[in-house]
Amino acid sequence: MTFLSDSGLQAWYTELTTVAWHDSMVFDFTYDQRVAVVYGRVRTLCALLEEVLLSLADFVGDAPFRDTVEALSTLRPRLSRFLQGPSGRSQLVNVGRVQQLADADSITPGMDSRDVQARFLALGIPGRNVTPQPSQDPEQVLASLVVVRNLTSHRFPIVRAGERVPWFETWEQHLPGINRAVLWSAMLLWAVAVHHKAHP
Repeated sequence: MTFLSDSGLQAWYTELTTVAWHDSMVFDFTYDQRVAVVYGRVRTLCALLEEVLLSLADFVGDAPFRDTVEALSTLRPRLSRFLQGPSGRSQLVNVGRVQQLADADSITPGMDSRDVQARFLALGIPGRNVTPQPSQDPEQVLASLVVVRNLTSHRFPIVRAGERVPWFETWEQHLPGINRAVLWSAMLLWAVAVHHKAHP
């Protein structure tokens, strides 16, 4: 947990994950304000984790490895290279499975609610009222980060013709699981960095 506090992610997570779409404290907000608070926080956290990969690669203490990770410009290739470690052969996480899950369960504009829900479930991200919450394996957690990061990019509009798009309605129902996956991603990435440092 030291990584979360030292990097500022713990403070960001605490500040950015305390409000849900239906909470009474946002009832007086405009629609745009509610989107900024509830949706924007996930986008911010995913962007932070993408950037944190550079710091984690530096933490490993292998300059060529750090330079290789830094040379990659987006989350998916950067994450894959980071997971492989300095040797390029780390088996701590199944990188191929992360890629397969991210491909199979990617969410694209125009998908209906049923398809979006099925993909969240395949990633181990349950709906709001599922108790107890099922666990995710490491590959599902990291694939979730890739999918959610892509989903929260500017290429995916939330509103069309004055109404929320279907995927956004479903996203809200899975928000607790999404929040959990983002937090677990941070902890998992730190664990991977520690492993790489100890076993270059």
